[in-house]
Amino acid sequence: MNRKVRLNSGVLCGMMILFGCCARLERVYYFFMYTIDGQDEVIELQALPASDVGAPCPILLAEERNVVICYFLPDAKEQQTEKKAFVKFTMCHAHYFGAPNDEAFSGHPLAKYGLEPYGCFQVRNSSWIRQMERMNSVHPYHRKEPFDRLNHYILTFHDSVFECLAETYSFIVVNHPHQTADNLWEMLQSQE
Repeated sequence: MNRKVRLNSGVLCGMMILFGCCARLERVYYFFMYTIDGQDEVIELQALPASDVGAPCPILLAEERNVVICYFLPDAKEQQTEKKAFVKFTMCHAHYFGAPNDEAFSGHPLAKYGLEPYGCFQVRNSSWIRQMERMNSVHPYHRKEPFDRLNHYILTFHDSVFECLAETYSFIVVNHPHQTADNLWEMLQSQE
C-alpha cells in the first residue's frame, strides 16, 4: 500500500529536530525559538568568564529546577591546565542548548540586538519570558509574579548557544583535570 502523507509544518519541524536537522534550516530554527517583539535588550554579563573561542566543549547537566553548564576557559588547553568554568542557574524555568553555531550566528533572533558569539549575556525585557508567562496563563491558578523573578541568560559558544530562564546564577572556576562530572554533580546538588 503506497500512501502519500502530507505533513504540516509543526510535524515536519518536530521530525527535523528529532533527526538533528533544525540547525540547517533557518525557518525551522525560528519556528522553535521565541519571537522577538522589539522590547528585548541584550546586556553583556561581565561577571561570567567567557569561554574558549576555539573549542569550549560545553557540557550541560540539568534537573527539574537547576542547570549547570561547564566549559573550557581561554588558553586553558595551551597552558595544559584544563581550567573550566562551572555556571549554575537556579530555579531554571526553561533552557535551550543547540543551534546556531558561530558561522550561522546572524540567524539568531537576538543577533541584531547585540548578541554576539563567544560571550555571556542577559536579556532584559525578554520576549521569551513574556511568551512563557502567556503560555502559563491558561493555568487556573496562574500568577505573574514567578515570571517577574526570571532572568533570560545566554552563553554563546563556538558550535552552540545555551539559553535559560532562571532566577539567578553562580559560578566557580576549577583548575583540576578529570573532575568535570564530579564537579557538575556536586554543583547541581548544592543549596547555593
